[in-house]
Amino acid sequence: MPVLVRLVRHHPDSVLLQAPAVAAALSRHVRNLRSQVARAACQAAGEFFVGLRRTPDLDVEELVGSLFHRSADTNRFLRADCNAALDKMADVLPPARAVQLIVSKGASHQNAVVRTVAARLLAALTARLGADRVLSAPRDLRSRLLVTGSSLLTEGSLDTRCHAKSMFRHLVFHPNFATVLSEVVPQQVLRNISKTLQSLK
Repeated sequence: MPVLVRLVRHHPDSVLLQAPAVAAALSRHVRNLRSQVARAACQAAGEFFVGLRRTPDLDVEELVGSLFHRSADTNRFLRADCNAALDKMADVLPPARAVQLIVSKGASHQNAVVRTVAARLLAALTARLGADRVLSAPRDLRSRLLVTGSSLLTEGSLDTRCHAKSMFRHLVFHPNFATVLSEVVPQQVLRNISKTLQSLK
């Protein structure tokens, strides 16, 4: 893995020529039962994502899924490495692609810890984009972000709800927020989260 990290840092073009194979190999190693191997793969995955700035359309679903899966590991160092790699993924990929991966691989995961990681990433992404960009984004992106965020507001985990609240704090004061929210979020869900949203104002 250290060799791959050096290759990505110093010879990114060579790695990107074999990007699909590299992504698949990293995904396998992230799931390795040996924590040292998995941690090294997570660190290499972070560097790999940074190298994707010029090829953001590469298929990394399997790799992102593996990182989310291990983000609930009992080893806190491995969890930290997974989170760091996912942070780089969210920073580098186009917002629509990042949100799609976070929602499909993280927010819909059966493990509550993984859903908390997804909520944190969505909050950070919302903060970086700002309310204007989020609420004026293409409908698919707005819908996916707001519907998922609304669902995370009702999670049993306090940490997940706190991250979801943080996400909505960046949006709730925008003049178009209520209109856009009512367009994409079902009325039943809106009724369930209305008090929470009011408490953010």
